[in-house]
Amino acid sequence: MKNFYLFCTSSLLIYLKKVKSSFFLKDVYTLTIGTIISQSILICTIPILSRIFSPSDYGLLTIFNSVLVIVSQLTTLSYAQQIVLAKKNFERQQLLLISILSSVGIGIILLFFLFLISSSYFKLFNFEVLIDWWIPFAFFGGIILSNLVSINLWLNKKSFYKKIAILQVTQALILAFFSFVTGFLSIKNGLIFSQIFTLFIMLVIFILFLKLKFKKYHFTGLANTAKKYINSIKFIYPGNILDIFSSQLPFLLITLWFGQQMTGHYRMAYSFLNLPAALLGIGVAQIFYKRFSQAWPDTIAAKLILKKTWLLLFLVSLPFFLITVLAGEKILPFLLGSSWKMAGNIASTLSILSFLSLLFSTTSTCFLTMRNEYLYSTYNFFVLFNRISSLYIGYLQNDLFFALKMLVVIESIIIIIFQYIILKKINKKILINKKI
Repeated sequence: MKNFYLFCTSSLLIYLKKVKSSFFLKDVYTLTIGTIISQSILICTIPILSRIFSPSDYGLLTIFNSVLVIVSQLTTLSYAQQIVLAKKNFERQQLLLISILSSVGIGIILLFFLFLISSSYFKLFNFEVLIDWWIPFAFFGGIILSNLVSINLWLNKKSFYKKIAILQVTQALILAFFSFVTGFLSIKNGLIFSQIFTLFIMLVIFILFLKLKFKKYHFTGLANTAKKYINSIKFIYPGNILDIFSSQLPFLLITLWFGQQMTGHYRMAYSFLNLPAALLGIGVAQIFYKRFSQAWPDTIAAKLILKKTWLLLFLVSLPFFLITVLAGEKILPFLLGSSWKMAGNIASTLSILSFLSLLFSTTSTCFLTMRNEYLYSTYNFFVLFNRISSLYIGYLQNDLFFALKMLVVIESIIIIIFQYIILKKINKKILINKKI
């Protein structure tokens, strides 16, 4: 084991020396610094807030955020992701405009249907536990979040990484401030109010800070641009919907089948395991998407970027997940308080899957660049089916940990298979290019 880590360390040093002047690492560095600062702010608040708010409070926040994120994904039609791939600046601006218009329009339609649906329908399917006063706020928040994500992708394409970093830190500071205020004032549902306030303020800041303006000519040919990138709706959108449901549905199902308090424990474990992704993965994912799309169809260069990204994530995140596997049951209760012991047990169970998910999810956008969107949708379908079936079997057994262990094993196999498919397709393309 010692020799293995010496080899990994030396490999990392050689790798960093070779690419120290690359734009890829410079961009990653800029985004990572902003991400680390913003996430550090939020991480530092958790040991205090976890002693003010109960697991049930965090469970309710989790349900709220799940609905919010699902709505944000439903409303964009995934045109925003094409901003990074578009070659012309005018088309990128139009794609941003399409994303904003669709999020507002579809969001309003969803809100209309929400008010039309009778509460009796929710009781019929035992969903009343998920329905409360905060639902309309979650829908409004989802519309705002979808616009923030679209603008963020536009900033990524424009290489405005300093602005992205500043906005990340600003959002973290605002959320931390409101969370502390509502917590110390003992305001009921304070965590949800903090999220709502932060989203509204960030929307105002984005508008004022970026000074985005659309002229009349941006609306000219808008339908043609939407038609040109229709694959967003055909392939990327279904894949994104499956992806967001597969990531958020476990929170909702655990609430329905195992209780809101258990959802709070699961959420805290999930957040802890998501630290490498939050500190490093998000920034790397944005840069990887841009660099890989720029390199493609140069398959050799694209493959090199993919392998470097996997190596970087592997070496940096492996120690964290090994520690979690071995000592997660003790670390979380120590950091969060004695009432969070169950969260530590869940973190240890999910740690291996979280490690593999970090490697795959960060680079999964290569499916889009390679125009294999159907594989992206297929992967998310299998993941969603596995998570629903595993949790349901656990519900029948009245054993959440049995469900999570089953979920981890099957999903790990799915991830490995699709990683292999990515490499196989790139290698096949390399061979075809050589023959030509």
